[in-house]
Amino acid sequence: MFHALARGPWGFGIARGLLGISESPAYPAATKTLAEWFPKRERAFAMGFVNAGSNVGAVMAPLLVPWLALNFGWQWAFIGTGAAGLFWLILWIPM
Repeated sequence: MFHALARGPWGFGIARGLLGISESPAYPAATKTLAEWFPKRERAFAMGFVNAGSNVGAVMAPLLVPWLALNFGWQWAFIGTGAAGLFWLILWIPM
């Protein structure tokens, strides 16, 4: 969501760098979490959900991001997708 605050190429580059640093541990962390929390016979099924989530995002983003950018401005492409992730996190944590 920090991308929406960028006012030039340097700000946008810093936001991209922070995203890369914070997003890169996601799959190793998911794998480690699944290995610790799920019995061996259920791990493949659980990892399927992790992979399915990224694939759903890859399908939905090309539909949602241009619509947000065209209707509300380029900043909302970042705010909308970031807010969706935060909303999902709020729902997921209690589970």
